[in-house]
Amino acid sequence: MVLASRSPRRRELLGHLISQERFRVLPPTDSTELEFDGLHQIHEIRGRLRQIALGKWHDVARQLTSETLEEPVARSTWILSADTTVVVGMGDNAVRALGSPADDDSGRAAVRDWFRNHYAGQTHRVLTAYCLGLAEEAVPSRESLDETEVEFRADAGDWVEWYLATGEPFGKAGGYALQGAGSLFVSRVSGSLGNVVGLPLERLARDFRELGLLMP
Repeated sequence: MVLASRSPRRRELLGHLISQERFRVLPPTDSTELEFDGLHQIHEIRGRLRQIALGKWHDVARQLTSETLEEPVARSTWILSADTTVVVGMGDNAVRALGSPADDDSGRAAVRDWFRNHYAGQTHRVLTAYCLGLAEEAVPSRESLDETEVEFRADAGDWVEWYLATGEPFGKAGGYALQGAGSLFVSRVSGSLGNVVGLPLERLARDFRELGLLMP
């Protein structure tokens, strides 16, 4: 199997399902991704997230079937790609997807805004879309999207300067890490914990089992 991702968190999560020896990491060649700017309806955000995950899958599939690949692999190799975003606003028509803040003044300002105006005492959603299929296929066998609701403590905004000083928010979808110090702010999680980190392990395990990739 090939994990089409640059995320060390996804690599760790996949290692919970199958051994590290059974997969390798091969990121997409194109690091640019579609954006969520201007999308304020949940169905639009879900659709864009699926597009991003599918784009990553096709990128790596092209790499694996290219004769120029330095370490050729079998065309029967499975590819797993995924993308995660955080959505604030609990309606369907007035929502907003948050990106990954950069480690600069604009990123720090964004995290302050998110914690104080969208997280503290409120519930947001974390969405992860993934694609799973053989490199030789024209399209993935499985495409899925999982959603988890996360509620933050009312005083989360009071801790944002401390959290920024840890350096953890930068490069994380939504500006926090549930698997790290960000867990201090969470009062409730409804759904998959792994989904918040980067892979919905429960749903993925079912797909693996049905495809013969995971034995019960």
